[in-house]
Parts: sequence; structure tokens; C-alpha cells
Amino acid sequence: YVEAFKVFKEEEDLDGMASCYNTIGNVYINIGDEKKALQNYLSGLAIAKKGNNPGRVIVLNDNIGLFYQDRGNYTKALTHFSESYYSLIDTVGSQPQYSLLAANQTSFGFLYKDKKEYQKALEYLSKAELFAKKAQRKKSVRMLSVYEGRYEIHQAMGNFELALKNHVLLTQLTDSLQGSDIANAINEIETSYKSAKGKRLIDELNAEKDQLFDEKETEKANVKKAWEWIWWLVLGIIAVTIFSLVILMQKRKIAAANTSLVGQNIEAVKSEEKIKILENKVVNEQEVPIESKSDKYSKSALLDDQKKDLIKRLNELMVVEKIFTKKDLTVVMVAKILNTNKSYISQVINEYFGFNFSTYVNEYRVKEARRLLTDEKFRHLTIESIAGDSGFNSVSAFNNAFKKFTGLTPSYYLKSILGRE
Repeated sequence: YVEAFKVFKEEEDLDGMASCYNTIGNVYINIGDEKKALQNYLSGLAIAKKGNNPGRVIVLNDNIGLFYQDRGNYTKALTHFSESYYSLIDTVGSQPQYSLLAANQTSFGFLYKDKKEYQKALEYLSKAELFAKKAQRKKSVRMLSVYEGRYEIHQAMGNFELALKNHVLLTQLTDSLQGSDIANAINEIETSYKSAKGKRLIDELNAEKDQLFDEKETEKANVKKAWEWIWWLVLGIIAVTIFSLVILMQKRKIAAANTSLVGQNIEAVKSEEKIKILENKVVNEQEVPIESKSDKYSKSALLDDQKKDLIKRLNELMVVEKIFTKKDLTVVMVAKILNTNKSYISQVINEYFGFNFSTYVNEYRVKEARRLLTDEKFRHLTIESIAGDSGFNSVSAFNNAFKKFTGLTPSYYLKSILGRE
């Protein structure tokens, strides 16, 4: 990298020099020399500003901000993240750089997470998700950071259901990135390497070659050209390697987090036994929506008092009588028991819980199955038996519903429970 810096300096290539300073700073971070790392970052930032390259200024400001954040200097970190943000705003023009804005807002989110200002952190992560969607990067490494940040924040705040939800999203996105998205990312790196900086340097070298008549000067130009190709090839390999390592580390981190997920599910089971959960509460004015969430039920003849009464009786049917354990349970059957019609049942479930009937019933079934898997009194039961006792028609349907709700498969959850005993 030092040799490459000399070449860029000789050519008065400010962008190349700033890039070298940034890369050298990263190397010093990895070997633990913090002082030299910061010196190189700051030198690179000064040259990038002089070269009027907003993109390089943004990258270096973000790296300096992360340097200060990792060392607890949140004030200086905020200064550099803010400078990156305003640089982005100044250069947006008619083509918004949503991908860079998503990265910047994610940095803010993780900084406030470290400061334990969780609400502010969640706000920035939501902005990052919005920018990622606008950049058509909903399935990207940047969204991995958003889901990871939300998972850690909700876990710290004790919001276990939301933590589970974001962990499931994190797992699903990590799995999808192992395929075509990684290949596309590698192609983008290779294309950038071949077509942008590399092409310009090759054109310059070819132009210089045409002007050299002396054999010695021609040989010197060829050596220089070979060096440039080697430099970009090594840089491309390093970039691809780092990208692959990031994905690998994410998968390992998720695997380690599964242990924590098991504990959270166990605590959820204990909580459901000790406190009055939502389905078993007395329905009051705050718990029953006065109006429909949409115009879908605007013409419904069902009155608010009727809704309240229907929800109370529906809760009793599920919590006390556990009617969800019937494998052939349908909305028509529930409506008949409650002496109403199926449309009203579907309406109150949708308005009050935000689910359709199938999802509503499956949530009760999964909670019941999770309780049976956790309680050592039911160790003699197989997973297939527990699935049937909870109301599922098949093991495959049980596996899918359990994974969707808890983030874990029933077999993994049971194996983890047995390992704790």
C-alpha cells in the first residue's frame, strides 16, 4: 500500500492517495496500532477534501466516526457522522444516493444503541431501512445491520417478541445473501475494478507508451502497467475476502444468538404462566378498537359493545376451553359455538389482533406446543404427539408455524432444553 501511495503521489492522484490512507488506516486498526490508524484516516480526509471527492470524504468520515465510537468518544463520532450526512445532502442533486444515506443512518443508529438511547437508535435504523428500500437494496448487507441493531436493542429493552421477529428476519436475509446476492456483489466489485479507475490508468499508460520510442522507456511503461494490474487484482481479492468474512461472521453470530433465543422462549413460557397475558385480560375501552383500521368493515352492522362481548367470549373459548386443540377447527365452527356468524368472528380478530383466523389460532397452538416442550412432565411425548395435541394436522405445518413464531425449529428448541437440564 505504501508503494501504491508513492505511485499515486507521483501522478498527483489525490483520490488514489486518499484511498491508500484509508486502507492503511484499516490495516493499522487490525494490528492494534490505534494512533497510526487515526493519523492515516485524518490524512486521507484532508487530501479527499482537497481533491473535492465527496464520496471519499464520506467514507473517511464514517471510518473516523466508527473509530471514536468504538472508544466511547461519542461526541467526536457524532461530529464525523454528521459531516458525512451533510456531505451526502450537498451532493444528492437529482440522483439521491440512498445507499450511502442508509449506511450513514445505520451508523447513527448503532452509536445511539451504544449510548443506550434506544428510542433514538430505533428512529435512525428506521430511516436507514427507508433509504435502503429507496435504493432498492432491501436485501443487502446493510439491512443485515438494521435487523441486527433492532434485535440487540429490543433484547436490551426486554421486548422479546420484537427481538424474536428481527432475529427471524436477520436469519432469513443472511440465508438469502449466500446465493445470488453475494454473486452480484462480487460482480459489482470486479466491474468497478475493471471499468473505473483501472480503465483510466490503463488508458494513461497506453498513451504514454505510444509516446515512448526508446526501448528502455517502453520497458519501464510496461512494468508500470503490470504493477497497476497487480495492485488492482490484489485490492479486488482483498475486497471479496472481506465481504465473505463479514457474511461468515454474521452467520456465526446468529448461530451463537440461538442459545439466547432459547432462553427468551423459556422466559416467555414462564411469563405466560405467571401473568395475565393479552388473551386472558378483561377487555376494556383501550383494548377494543372503536373504529375499523380501514374501510373494509365500514358497512358492518356490528356495534362496539357487541365487539367487546364477542372478544371476551372468544378469549374464554381459546384460553379456558382451549378449543384451538381441535384439528378440524374452522371459523364456521367457532361462530356456531358463539351463536354469531363467521364474518363477525373474522372482523373482530382482524380489527383487534391484526390477524386472520388461521394465524390467530396457530399462535395459540404454537404457545401451547412451546409450553409442552418446555415442561419436563411431558418429556415422554414425541414432537409429532405434541403437534397433534396442540391442534396441528401435520408435523410439517407445525414446524413452519413454530419457526415463524419463535425463530427456532421444534427439534432444535427441544434439544436445547434437554441440554440445559
